[in-house]
Amino acid sequence: MQKTKHCHECEKNAAVLTEVSIPIGNEIFKTKAYSCQKCKAIEMTPKIRKEMDEWGKSLKKDVISPQPFFTEATHHFLDQMASQFGMKKSPFIKALTSYYLNVAVNKPNFLSIQEKISKLPQTSLLNEGTRSKITMPINYMLYSKIKVFCDVWKTTPPKVIEEAVSYGLTLLSVEDENFEVLKKIVEELRQYITVLSQAA
Repeated sequence: MQKTKHCHECEKNAAVLTEVSIPIGNEIFKTKAYSCQKCKAIEMTPKIRKEMDEWGKSLKKDVISPQPFFTEATHHFLDQMASQFGMKKSPFIKALTSYYLNVAVNKPNFLSIQEKISKLPQTSLLNEGTRSKITMPINYMLYSKIKVFCDVWKTTPPKVIEEAVSYGLTLLSVEDENFEVLKKIVEELRQYITVLSQAA
């Protein structure tokens, strides 16, 4: 008889060790794990997460291609700022998204900073007008960050990218103005993008 474990999702002793397939964007990660026969939940141990990360990092292709929508003003400013950093538009958008997920959201005062930024006139200017989409191929590492953010905030990958771009571009647009609270953050963002642009 196959050994069963307690499932923390449905509270039944119905999890058995079996081959599982875990969707990772458009790819499938396969491994052995305890999976509940009742609710299908998979026990994601640290060992399995490490194994998944190693698999994901080894992939030679992107795992999802979300299509965020940006206004004409945003597209124009993205082109302009990407050029300033010596980057193409797509890597620049990924850099803004990476900063947002790896740095910005982890700040203890993130929500207050986000609120301050959302009230700036630059945010309104960037978000007004007709929108057009852009396809953004995303690798495993950035996808894993986006996935966690989506699960916590109940949103979608395109919306995360749109939010990250609005946040980053607004910061970059106010760097020469008298916003003392934001000056340090703007410099941090610029350094972050510079490092990524040099590594590209």
